[in-house]
Amino acid sequence: MNFFERQDQARTLTVRLVVLFIVALLALFFLMHSVGAVLWGATFDSSPSSSSSSESSDVPFSNSSEDLDYGKAFCDPVAITVDFFIVAGFVLLGTMWKLGELKSLGVDGVAQSLGGRQVFRGSQKPWERRLYNVVEEMAIASGSPVPNVYIMDSESSINACAFGDGPESAGICVTKGALDQLTRDELQGVIGHEFSHIVNRDVKLNMRLVGILFGIEIIAMLAMVGMRSIRLVAFTSSSSKKDSGGVIAVIVAIFFICLALFIIGSVGLFFGNMIRAAISRQREYLADASSVQFTRNPSGLANALKKIGCPTVGSHIQSPKSVEMSHLFFGSVFSGSFWGSLFQTHPPLVKRIQAIEPSFDGRLPLDLIPNRWEREDSEPPAMGFAQSSSRPKSPAQSQPANAAPRTASTGVTHALDSRAIYGDWVDSVEKEGSRTEDLSAPKPQGLQVASRLLQSTPSSLNALINNPIGAKGVFFALLSNVMPETCRRQCEIIDRAESNDVRAVFYHAMRETASLSDSTKLVIMRMATPSMKQMSRDDYLKFRENVVAFCNIDGRIDLFEYAALAAVIREMDVFYKLSAPPTVRYKFALQVEEQIKIVLWFLACEGELNPGDAEKAYRASVGLAEISDSLPADKRRHLREFTLALNTLVETSPTVKEKILQACYRCVAYDGVVTEREAASISAITAALNVPAPIWSDWI
Repeated sequence: MNFFERQDQARTLTVRLVVLFIVALLALFFLMHSVGAVLWGATFDSSPSSSSSSESSDVPFSNSSEDLDYGKAFCDPVAITVDFFIVAGFVLLGTMWKLGELKSLGVDGVAQSLGGRQVFRGSQKPWERRLYNVVEEMAIASGSPVPNVYIMDSESSINACAFGDGPESAGICVTKGALDQLTRDELQGVIGHEFSHIVNRDVKLNMRLVGILFGIEIIAMLAMVGMRSIRLVAFTSSSSKKDSGGVIAVIVAIFFICLALFIIGSVGLFFGNMIRAAISRQREYLADASSVQFTRNPSGLANALKKIGCPTVGSHIQSPKSVEMSHLFFGSVFSGSFWGSLFQTHPPLVKRIQAIEPSFDGRLPLDLIPNRWEREDSEPPAMGFAQSSSRPKSPAQSQPANAAPRTASTGVTHALDSRAIYGDWVDSVEKEGSRTEDLSAPKPQGLQVASRLLQSTPSSLNALINNPIGAKGVFFALLSNVMPETCRRQCEIIDRAESNDVRAVFYHAMRETASLSDSTKLVIMRMATPSMKQMSRDDYLKFRENVVAFCNIDGRIDLFEYAALAAVIREMDVFYKLSAPPTVRYKFALQVEEQIKIVLWFLACEGELNPGDAEKAYRASVGLAEISDSLPADKRRHLREFTLALNTLVETSPTVKEKILQACYRCVAYDGVVTEREAASISAITAALNVPAPIWSDWI
């Protein structure tokens, strides 16, 4: 199941979640009303009219009289209305309160509530650098933003979780036990699993589920509060002998009310865990499969799951908050066999392992050697690099032998073998009507390409982007223009609008970034974004204004600038709540036919083909979008029309976006090479459509 199918499934799961929520609400109402009917019927029996009638009856407490009173109480419309609004009010208010709390906490607050401590880029501890490297590689390989990274220092088990409102504001939290016990390949498998939840936007549904389940379980929580109040009343009464009979009556009344609430709340607890299982279990299998797609290393994830099965390690989480967020974690947070089976939110470990490694015999390890990875890697990796402690080669030194030299001012580009990036997929798209299984999944060498891209970053830039000031300066340097007059005016903006520290970083980074390819520049921007997210909202608004002025200093936004703004600034806008994720307005490709044609024609012309070949590439690809193969009404290639078309296409359904990307990839693969302009166009398209995409790079 690919990204686009997962998005369609998300809507189905949301509907299922709403249905289960309504069923749970009705079940709670039925129990509440039944208990109320019993109390109401007892009131009827003890009323004066009931007593007088019973005195004149031969059988004072006949069954028919009781059935009549309880039946009247159960069917009374006033009682039904009151009980329903009481239950619905508690559940809905509890849900709204919890969702509001999660929103106010944000990613940092949720991590801290679980005992997490944020890990920043450039940490001095080797195990923290290793973790951040793995997360960074995975983000670049999947084409998604780099999430915040946290470590739960007090947890010795092997576990991890992902949370947030979406890829733009997500976090990954890993236990210290996972860092101590897992090798790099195993840790990569676990992070790949969590990245699947982020990339496929499971995290948003999972966070909503936390709020909904809190509302369903709030009645049980009220019962617990009532039980604690009984102790307080009993303690107060023990210090005073006056009116002890009245105090005992109050205690007994509170006890029976709390007992009734506890019974009702237990049903809510049952439904809550049923919902967790219904929503979470299948998605855990899908996340495991996606992790294998990410890493192309099934043994890494399988071995991590086997280590979780070790009785001396496990995946239990001690934090009290882990119970309500149990469905967010990589492994089950419950330790005991009874509770583990009662509140199971994950498939059994053996079944998960066998789904990845069919030959597994079901035998799990009995003990593990701690800190194994630290002995395997006596030389800690260099800061900011994946596996190398030496300074990487510069882009000029590492360019392919058959690549044309890059000249930013003229737009001369590398000629890349598209089969090196997409392998057999390029052969398949050359057949009319063929479709790829998953456009959004990284290809077999995706992580290797990500690692090489990380290593291509000059060491001085790696150190600079570890803090907000350095990240801002480097970001401006990456956007700087090589034309002397334009560059001079851009420098004037920096001198006037930014601080001395940012200016110093900017002028230093300009020398380092001048020879980098556009692909490498976009990767560095992605790497710098988490540091820039440490700015205050007011600082970001000022920074955003300066970036737009910086790019528009020559009166236009070029393709690389648009790709950068579409990727980084859009992500930052969502993170700082300046814009909301797009909504679906167009469910069919024919509704946006002209916009699709504009994008495909722009992409065909960017391939630096002659007019005849550009038209052939266009007509070869347009059929995959399931629209007519006629040329757009305006055959001129304008970036403005291209961006306006993308602004409309972002509001299409996931299935339409999949067709658009299939057509775009086929257009690029038509001549068997990918120019850097085409790579920038693909980056702009995927960023503008708000979908993850594999890397397009000359570092193959």
